[in-house]
Amino acid sequence: MLETRDSGLLGAYILKGFRIATAEAVIQRERVARVRRAAIKAFDGDEDRAEDFLRSRQGELGGRPPLRAAVSSDDGAEAVLRILSQIRGSP
Repeated sequence: MLETRDSGLLGAYILKGFRIATAEAVIQRERVARVRRAAIKAFDGDEDRAEDFLRSRQGELGGRPPLRAAVSSDDGAEAVLRILSQIRGSP
């Protein structure tokens, strides 16, 4: 627990936490956008099929939906992109 009587210090501490959280949200949003674009491309522009894929559990991702994997980490997003490249490459 942080204890201080200096409201400026407390404000700076809260602002730092907010900036970190905001930066992480931006990174997550960028990962999801990249994965979503790749999914639409893999499904030949069919946004409904792409969204269905992104929200359905995938065994290759430990049973997680691709969107959850993409939000969780760069490695998760890369795993989703690998799956999508296989879908795109299949007949």
